[in-house]
Amino acid sequence: MARIMDEQVWAVLGDVDKPTLRIFAASCAERSVQVFCSFRARDADRAEDVVFVVETVADLWDLDVAATAIRRRRARLRRFPELRVPVDPGAELPETLADEMSVFSLAVIEDAVTCASRPSAEAARSCADCSLGTMDRFGDEPALEAERVRQAEVLDLLRTGTPLEGIRHGDQAVGRAIAGQVLSDED
Repeated sequence: MARIMDEQVWAVLGDVDKPTLRIFAASCAERSVQVFCSFRARDADRAEDVVFVVETVADLWDLDVAATAIRRRRARLRRFPELRVPVDPGAELPETLADEMSVFSLAVIEDAVTCASRPSAEAARSCADCSLGTMDRFGDEPALEAERVRQAEVLDLLRTGTPLEGIRHGDQAVGRAIAGQVLSDED
């Protein structure tokens, strides 16, 4: 996928420490988990998956969670049906916008997990691009621009020492707004 992220965000991610990279990726995942849960929480058969994804994203924010624990989570995430679509020839392709957004949302979360297990500028950039790609796939220019703005804003908030709880609450609100928009478009 071609890079669609803000050039300044791209550059800043090359100059920050590993904890900042991990939290930046967690921020992207937080917005995506809201989208995933909005669709999969309706399906009782996916209740365990929803809980697992929520717990996984919570672990991304906790810098005390070991990389090995995060890697185990990545292995389980990769068994989700949404993440098998590209590689499993027998897997069904997404039929609805909600199914498609679930695939892309989990891809962002998987990228964030990868960044948490081995923080690097490349991993954080991949997560950011995937998050932007999700909004681009959604086909909503305001949502794509809002994601670009939020990514830059999160880096500024981290630079100024804003408590992680405040950043996370902001990401949750943005994610819920995006999910609400996708849900209304699906109807």
